[in-house]
Amino acid sequence: MPTSLTTARPPHPDPDHPQPSPRHRTPRAEKLTARQGRSRRWSAPPAARAALRIGAVHTGSVLAHLVVLAVLDPPGGPGLRERLLSWDARHFAAIATDGYPTGFTYTADGTLTGNELAFFPLYPLATAAVRAATGTDAGTAALLTAHLALAAATAALYALLARLHGERTALIGIVLFAGAQPLAVVLVMGYSEALFTALAAASLLAAHRRAWLTAGALASLAGLTRPVAVAATLALATAAALHMLRARRLEPRALAGVVLGCAGTPAYLLWVGHRLGRADAWFLIQEAAGAPTGTTGRDSRTSWATRSSGSTGGCRSAPRSSCCCCSPRRPRRGAAGRGLPCSCTARWSRSSPSASPTTTTASCASSSPRCSSSYRPPAPWPVPAPAPPRPSCPGWSSSAAGTAPTCSRPGRTRSEAVHRRGPHARSPPGGRLPTVVVRGPTARGGAMATADPQHAASGTAGQTAQEEFSGKVVDVLNAASVALFTSIGHRTGLFDTLAGLPPSTSGEIAEAAGLDERYVREWLGGMAVSGFVTYAPDGARYSLPAAHAACLTRAAGPDNLATLMQYVGLMGGVEDRVVEAFRHGGGVPYSAYPRFQELQGEENARVFDAALVDTILPLAPGVTDRMREGADVLDVGTGQGHAPVVMARAFPRSRFRGLDQSEEGIAAGRAEAEQLGLDNVGFTVGDSTEIPGTYDIVTAFDVIHDLARPAETLTAIAAALRPGGVFLMGDIAASSNLEDNIGHPFGPALYGFSVFYCMTTSLSTGGAGLGTVWGEQTARRMLAEAGFTRVETHSVEGDPLNLYYAAAKD
Repeated sequence: MPTSLTTARPPHPDPDHPQPSPRHRTPRAEKLTARQGRSRRWSAPPAARAALRIGAVHTGSVLAHLVVLAVLDPPGGPGLRERLLSWDARHFAAIATDGYPTGFTYTADGTLTGNELAFFPLYPLATAAVRAATGTDAGTAALLTAHLALAAATAALYALLARLHGERTALIGIVLFAGAQPLAVVLVMGYSEALFTALAAASLLAAHRRAWLTAGALASLAGLTRPVAVAATLALATAAALHMLRARRLEPRALAGVVLGCAGTPAYLLWVGHRLGRADAWFLIQEAAGAPTGTTGRDSRTSWATRSSGSTGGCRSAPRSSCCCCSPRRPRRGAAGRGLPCSCTARWSRSSPSASPTTTTASCASSSPRCSSSYRPPAPWPVPAPAPPRPSCPGWSSSAAGTAPTCSRPGRTRSEAVHRRGPHARSPPGGRLPTVVVRGPTARGGAMATADPQHAASGTAGQTAQEEFSGKVVDVLNAASVALFTSIGHRTGLFDTLAGLPPSTSGEIAEAAGLDERYVREWLGGMAVSGFVTYAPDGARYSLPAAHAACLTRAAGPDNLATLMQYVGLMGGVEDRVVEAFRHGGGVPYSAYPRFQELQGEENARVFDAALVDTILPLAPGVTDRMREGADVLDVGTGQGHAPVVMARAFPRSRFRGLDQSEEGIAAGRAEAEQLGLDNVGFTVGDSTEIPGTYDIVTAFDVIHDLARPAETLTAIAAALRPGGVFLMGDIAASSNLEDNIGHPFGPALYGFSVFYCMTTSLSTGGAGLGTVWGEQTARRMLAEAGFTRVETHSVEGDPLNLYYAAAKD
């Protein structure tokens, strides 16, 4: 029999094994051979083929999601980057930049709210690493981390499915995962889902390959990414159990892998519990973060890139669409300190078109991604002298460019347009009208107008310094009225009511607020001409813009500037007694201010609830760590005792005491502590110059300059500090030199507070009368004289009003 029919053919041509002649091959065999040759010639190796498939699916899914997000973004919307870095993404970026908060976070009304400790650490740690490696901002680093994690997750899933069910099933699986499943779009956003999936899939792949320790380590990392990693851990435990059942023996490596896989999530929960001093801390924060709208919760968070008045979700201002002031966010650390948590920060502009060159105006504006104010006043604060603004006068004509702005009505003389004198108007003695500059809402169309009949022919060429100053005086009169209107709006709750209503009539607003309609209507008129409230003549409806609500409502927390306006009425109430003190010396006693404790308590609550634990205390090195471990802390001049209460809630291992001479304030502090069930805080009525006991930390917030004997108090504080103790003093950010304070954004108000309260109450008891604007230079000198050898000053970004001193003795 021929050899070719009795010996198997080798797979490749070989001289020792000749191939059969073509006449022995069938046509079917010829076609099959040709097809196999072409397949071998064009097919890629398995690893390269898998890489091509994974890369194509990853790239295609990312592009598809980006296109969908871009199409869904309406004209004028937040933008693609805004959407990619919305919701939880900005919290992860904040952790990557600033780290975790050091305590619990509370709203302005004392309600526990969520903060960044609810978020697991691996993704922000990876983001921080990418940020350090690439030099990009935190938002970009978060997106890069998510995209790298998505590529890894796609590869791990493909390898796992190919091993279990083949390459075709693996390809279908990654297409469904990355592009078709309902929540696939979050995989390209700054979230931790992609990283978690990559680790979970890699853990299961390692378990399938019987690499138990690797599988456990990956499952543990997944547990540090998201709490749902418990599912991956259970899958690993199930795989290990089935393997040992089939082998009918215990395998130490499999058991060790399961134990290791269980360690991730509990490790983070225990770390949070240790950081905050109670084992269930993470669960409390998570529960608070999931509370419904109107209290706290994730639904109130805004996006990373923009927190303007129109952003969705808002922050804590009713109607929760403009500003976040007592939210679950850690303040940003700036170059010179940490910022107050907010979304809409008060910014001070000294060149407002409707203000004179020396007028300081405050406006609420959209802030940068981490809530920092763009203005930090230098010392001294220079006053700019901008060119006169051009007015906008609908239906009126404006003066020529380059001249002082004026408005005149066509067909009337300039004096007629401004004064609009009626047929029965009388001229003052001498037949000359006073020269007046009218600004802001007083002038028609919101512009500035001037009037002087003797200068009408020469236009504005004869405008004098007197005219400019008279206009400033009119501004002061208008601003004083607006301040009182604002105080009434805050005290009656009208701003809060307006913020929660659609455009409404005065009757509807009065009914919602439970107030008298006639008074409400007149108040609305004043707020409308002031520009605080918008008015629609068609239907006579009023509304409060969201950007204004972010600065005027109680929900705005530290950004609520309306609370400060209450001091205007407080000061006006003692004007007669202050005038007497001008004439005869002495001062106005503390008893003449029945509402001061109430106003100060409200002001302290706004600031302390939002910033004391996470922003102010960390300014003094080591203070928060010592409080967390357990320390004795004294708050001097505690008022109503809210600061010790806030600290006692955040640091349950420490012991706090508030000291104040006001029995009314101490009673309020005791009542609040009792209501909250705190057993680590107490209060004492006493003199700040006689401090009983010794302490590790002493604080004094906005009180030293009010005291009758501030030098003796500082000496007593230094004596009460234990070795290595720290004194943290918060006081007014100002200079001891008047020339440096010219142009300070709160300059006139600070000197007003001093004359009408701080200085006069001190002088009423024969005290030093330091005054509100005692300044940094004097503060440093007095601290040194009291025995403090090391003094550091810190400012909070976005807060030009306060300066914090961290003082210690060698």
